[in-house]
Amino acid sequence: MDAPGTGCAWRRRSAAGSAAVSRLRGGRAWGLVWSETRIAVEVAILAFADGRPRWRGAAVARRGGGGLPLSPVSALLATGLAAQAVLDDGVLPSVLDDALRAALAGLPDLRDPQAFASRNSSVSPLSSRK
Repeated sequence: MDAPGTGCAWRRRSAAGSAAVSRLRGGRAWGLVWSETRIAVEVAILAFADGRPRWRGAAVARRGGGGLPLSPVSALLATGLAAQAVLDDGVLPSVLDDALRAALAGLPDLRDPQAFASRNSSVSPLSSRK
């Protein structure tokens, strides 16, 4: 338990002073000859001190099946493709993976601080100074 006036334990224990938050929206839609799985992902890294975002990313991924029935044969094919897309258990994790990968694509690589500083700053990294 925190002593009075010391703040939250999680705030004191975080060396970075920031937290990641995310929001997922979407689901599945089904019609007789059409189906779609759609997921929207929003990810942000927020500073503890003021709550303002340090980085944001968002993406939408979708996958579906079926089609426009122009004849009795195409209606049967569209119905089969729509059913196959909605009943496949691997579609939802795959769409979520695609959305997360696209949302996190703009996240800078912070594993090498000198490389990050040289790409995102006018200050040269220490290794290049003479």
